[in-house]
Amino acid sequence: MPEENINELAARVRQLEESLIRREEELRRSQKLASVGLLLSGVAHELNSPLMSVLGHAQILLADTPAGSQLHTDLAVIEMESKRCQRIIKNLLAYTRKQEQKPVWTDLNKLVLEILELKAFDFRRSQLAVIQDLSRGPLPVFAVPGQIQQVLLNLLNNAEQAMQPKGNIRVQTRREQNDVVLSVADSGPGIPPEVRARIFEPFFTTKEAGKGTGLGLSICAEIAERHGGRLSVESEPGRGACFHLRIPVPEVESAESPAGPSRGLVLVVDDEENLLALTRRALQQAGWTVEGYRDPAQALEALRRKRFDVVLSDFIMNGLNGDAFYRLAIEARPELARRFILCTGGDIEEARAVLDEDGVPVLQKPLAIDEFDAAVSRLRSAEGAGAGA
Repeated sequence: MPEENINELAARVRQLEESLIRREEELRRSQKLASVGLLLSGVAHELNSPLMSVLGHAQILLADTPAGSQLHTDLAVIEMESKRCQRIIKNLLAYTRKQEQKPVWTDLNKLVLEILELKAFDFRRSQLAVIQDLSRGPLPVFAVPGQIQQVLLNLLNNAEQAMQPKGNIRVQTRREQNDVVLSVADSGPGIPPEVRARIFEPFFTTKEAGKGTGLGLSICAEIAERHGGRLSVESEPGRGACFHLRIPVPEVESAESPAGPSRGLVLVVDDEENLLALTRRALQQAGWTVEGYRDPAQALEALRRKRFDVVLSDFIMNGLNGDAFYRLAIEARPELARRFILCTGGDIEEARAVLDEDGVPVLQKPLAIDEFDAAVSRLRSAEGAGAGA
């Protein structure tokens, strides 16, 4: 065999080996996240229900308390910190569960803020100052949210390691012509030219043995390419480093907003009394007529007797879970198939997977009181049905 053919074959074998090892690394990471996600899902469900009760009742009391009073200020703090706990739980679940691999329209700024909140404690511990320079308003991008957050988390971790114990990190988002750009800059020692030239190569690392595989940035670059974009770096020794993730934006960015809501009769099912009372009160204040049941069997009897415009049910309940309740409900009333909303305090993707083919909306607890009305109104407007009786 000619020597040039042997060299080509050897290069191809090396390429295949690198690809295999990279896929194995991604698989190990996915398996670790799946284990952590299973644990977090159970913890989240136990935390989200009482958290939803605290948040909802604080918002109801706020609406009835004179602005400017000390009580109003105290309640506002409770609301703010409850929402903070809500975001932390959602962010942890979103990052650890198996991510949806289909690109969707999402707000890049929202993805960035979720990861920054997850890293906030690490930054404080490392005495790192984070400067947020995000574009004004939402920054739409057509992408796989979990993969974009994976890239950002990797860049932030690298910046943190380069600057410990102190330093500055600037995170910037912006629109440049037909691209959406995410930049992460640090005030670290910078990257030498010989390292910068190889920084996106698989298995290339300057870290000590056991502290890095050399796959982080190569995987990030591959994610950028999957989105039709690219990952680049600018750096000079002694002047820090700045990584830029560029993703092209398709021409169409959004759909029209749904029409305004109409009122009607809502059936609420939740086996936790506090949450049932909170949901009923929130919807009644928004102008809906509400019937609520803790027992799914009693709720089934009610929907057999009368016509409801929307059914809002918990997903995890004693005796009969949300999936089984939904099946029995549409067996009795087929028209309810497009009038159902499910809520869960656990892993929202698990609930969605069960009812994905049916297209049933699934909401993540805890919900703010205005989110109840928003969810019911969206479904009611889409259905276009008349008021129930």
